Amino acid sequence: MIRPRSLWAACCALALSAGAASGQTVKWTTERSINRLTEHVYRFGTTQNAMFIATSEGIIVVDGDCNNMQWLRSELQSRFKVPVKYVVLSHDHQGHICDTHVFADTAVGIGHVNIRPHIVREKRQAIVPQVMFEDRMEIELGGVRVVLLYLGPTHSDNMIYVHVPSEGVLFAPDFARGRNILPDFRDLDIHNALKALRTLAYLPDVTIVLEGHDRSTTTQQAFLDFHRYLQAVRDRVLERMVAGKTLAEIRKEVTMDDFKDYNQSSARVLVHVDTTYDYLWRYREPTVGGPQMPVRAPRD
Repeated sequence: MIRPRSLWAACCALALSAGAASGQTVKWTTERSINRLTEHVYRFGTTQNAMFIATSEGIIVVDGDCNNMQWLRSELQSRFKVPVKYVVLSHDHQGHICDTHVFADTAVGIGHVNIRPHIVREKRQAIVPQVMFEDRMEIELGGVRVVLLYLGPTHSDNMIYVHVPSEGVLFAPDFARGRNILPDFRDLDIHNALKALRTLAYLPDVTIVLEGHDRSTTTQQAFLDFHRYLQAVRDRVLERMVAGKTLAEIRKEVTMDDFKDYNQSSARVLVHVDTTYDYLWRYREPTVGGPQMPVRAPRD
């Protein structure tokens, strides 16, 4: 049962960790594997993470993994003996939803209302959602309730988060990055992302957070760590833009040296500064008579 709601209109191991349900960290390698997180929730993947929820009435698959979905299909059939009923897409980026169409014969595809145009236009190798929602949707299957949340444009205009409240699991690919920050903020709505990070950091009924790239589960602290860095970049770049400094000057001054405990390089920080500048260039209108902005965002 699905309930949409709108607030505004080669290692195939199954690793069971007894500590997962209590919030202890579960780790894995880049080898293909299925890792049990709680009674019904499993992580699967290789170099990226996806998730499925197995119930007595069927399975909900969340995201995909390129060249590994036929393997997953066989594993699910042999382990659980129930069909995949739903395939949920977290966002349209190919690496995260790759090959999910292998379940199209039994499953209904679900995603945010903004996702379908991206999948069709870019010819993503993924299931095309038949059911879409605006702000919130609930799926109930085999006594397990799964909540899909859209918090506005963040990392894409169609990113959603998958919450299983009864088991304390939250799936937030590309967003629960903690101190392993995104390579760039090219498609990030920075201001709304700052709001969403705090919302997820304090979402109730969460003990386990699964990110899309990390090699272990994490906690809601990851959202606050990302928020701290993103807020700092935004504030430092904006302050210098208002003062009339050029992008070249800002690149020299905003080094983020006080965030050396984050998984960053000087080259990546430059990209963060550039993409933040690009976002803020579209965000602000300089006061007439004060330092002016170029008509177009600078490009090297």
